[in-house]
Amino acid sequence: MAELQERELIPQEIEKIQAETQMILVNTDIAKRKGEAEIALLDAQRKETETATAKTVIDIRYGKLIAAAQAQGVRMGLKQEEDMMASDRFHHVYSFTDMISSASVAACMARLDLWHRTSPGCAIEISFTSPGGDVIEGLALFDYILYMRRLGHKVTTSALGWAASMAGILLQAGTVRIMHKEAWVLIHEIRFGTSGKIGDIEDTTEWFKRVQDRVVNIFAERCKTAMENGTASEILTAEEIKQHWLRKDWWLSSDECLKYGLVDEVR
Repeated sequence: MAELQERELIPQEIEKIQAETQMILVNTDIAKRKGEAEIALLDAQRKETETATAKTVIDIRYGKLIAAAQAQGVRMGLKQEEDMMASDRFHHVYSFTDMISSASVAACMARLDLWHRTSPGCAIEISFTSPGGDVIEGLALFDYILYMRRLGHKVTTSALGWAASMAGILLQAGTVRIMHKEAWVLIHEIRFGTSGKIGDIEDTTEWFKRVQDRVVNIFAERCKTAMENGTASEILTAEEIKQHWLRKDWWLSSDECLKYGLVDEVR
């Protein structure tokens, strides 16, 4: 076999080889770039699909949360409405549990006035659990309750726990007066404090005596009316009231208040 002899490539052959090599490299680069492009496209589609899916999931979860929140809001609204329907305010029951003062009297009057404006002629109950307090402020509320009655409201006053001092007087303002079985009413002479010149003190004392006479008459008149209506079994006159409370506190049980006509009913 003849030995192959090395020879120099002619220029045309070199150019051909270079061209073929370049073509191979170009084709390889195109294939590479095409592959990379396809991979990038697939990756983009995958991400888009995942994003869309995630967005859909988020939208669904968000929608569920909104629906749940709305349902909870409806439930809370119904509960609030239920609570309101069951509340004392809806049933026009005012719980007077404070000392009788300008602030507590003003708050009570404002509530009564609101009920009158929003529910003219509605039945109202004022439940007293009070140690008493300012006589003049209390008498202002007494007159206001009578005013509510003249406007057509049936006002029930009740004593729960205790209606002491001025609260016991306010108890008498109701169209119907109710006392709970274990409640107590305290009646005593009017207490007041004053200072100044002797003449000023004497004038104030005389005025308070007149106020006290009005208070005694409030009790006596209600006792008389109860006796006439047959709800009291024993009459209690103004003089007897003064004798009972002279320089002492006079505590009356629910049974005693019913007997003397200081209430119309014991629950």
